[in-house]
Amino acid sequence: MEIQNAFQIQWDKTPYPSFTEYFFGKISTHGSNLAIVTTNSRVAVITGTTGQAIFVHLACAIIGCTAVAVNGWSSVDEIWQIVDLSESTHLIVEAAFLQKADDVRRKASMRGGGRIKHVRIIDDVLTTDAISNETKRRITSPDDVQPDALSPISDASESKVENGTEDSCESPPDSTTTAAEFAHRSLIINIQQMSLPLYGPVQPRERFLLPLSLSHIFGAMSAYYALVNGATIYMMAKVTSKTLVDNILTYNVGLHEQIFQQHLYIEVNVSHMTPTMIMWLAMDSTVDHANTNSLRSVIVSGAPIDANLANQAKRKMNLKDLRQSMSIDHFH
Repeated sequence: MEIQNAFQIQWDKTPYPSFTEYFFGKISTHGSNLAIVTTNSRVAVITGTTGQAIFVHLACAIIGCTAVAVNGWSSVDEIWQIVDLSESTHLIVEAAFLQKADDVRRKASMRGGGRIKHVRIIDDVLTTDAISNETKRRITSPDDVQPDALSPISDASESKVENGTEDSCESPPDSTTTAAEFAHRSLIINIQQMSLPLYGPVQPRERFLLPLSLSHIFGAMSAYYALVNGATIYMMAKVTSKTLVDNILTYNVGLHEQIFQQHLYIEVNVSHMTPTMIMWLAMDSTVDHANTNSLRSVIVSGAPIDANLANQAKRKMNLKDLRQSMSIDHFH
């Protein structure tokens, strides 16, 4: 594995006559990009259901700061209340919610809370290039190097494993505005328990549909659970009854026009959902005659589920495994 940093040298393509000129040239390029996050920072990650949030949480864990997951689809007042209660000092937001973040920062200043120091878009934190499938990461010369060190969050990326401290992340439950803090050790324990062979965990090369929001503990835990077990995650930007049903049927049946033209048939094998999503599936008539044979397991959590709706959804979708995970969103 090649480790990249801002001072990586390509010896056969270096345009600098000496190391001194190369070194000071790099300082002049990256020296003004100061780290905005330290171990004492509290970062509010305001996103929808996007995989980018996972990398921000991991970066915060490496630095040793606390991360607070905030649902970007909430109102400005709800976001501000969570940011205020969690005493967040930095806001990292999805581009679609930048206006809300600016409103939250303005509201905090008006109420005498000048605690928020920076507001950054998540793309600027992760990379200096736009994220796309066509992005080529081949480095041809030192001038083309675009390492993670250019990111404001990664300049302070020093591992805190040796100091014995327990990195933490916070996620606000749906039923209250008070953020619930859970330790990474509890997260690992719960993932290990879910991965026991008795429960039939998601396998490598299987496809995992995650319609949950990462601002909820169940969603964040499910994302790490799938990654640890080697599955491929398919995430949804915003979940409604129609989009959930369409995605399940599209991925399993392969009726989507572009997928059909490319002869790619994506089959979802496992999914984690909330009781509301199970109700959508149970009440939707388009599921009656759909072919969902590849969807073998659905785990429900986040709230109690109605047994009748669960049995109806299981029967309509021919599910072999539909279970409710108790207390999965309560870490101790």
